[in-house]
Amino acid sequence: MVSMTCQRELLELGGVMLEFYGVMLEFGEVMLEFGLGMLEFDGVMLISGLSTHQKSTGGP
Repeated sequence: MVSMTCQRELLELGGVMLEFYGVMLEFGEVMLEFGLGMLEFDGVMLISGLSTHQKSTGGP
């Protein structure tokens, strides 16, 4: 009987760990999207900065 109780507790612990990993994965995805958004923002800022720089220096 003791082993059955132990197995059930282990199963519950496994379920909790799985839920925790699921949340961590979702958090990681959000962080990835945020990072990609920041990269795109940096790219846009860089491009706009270059175009305004070219205009101010009279380049092509």
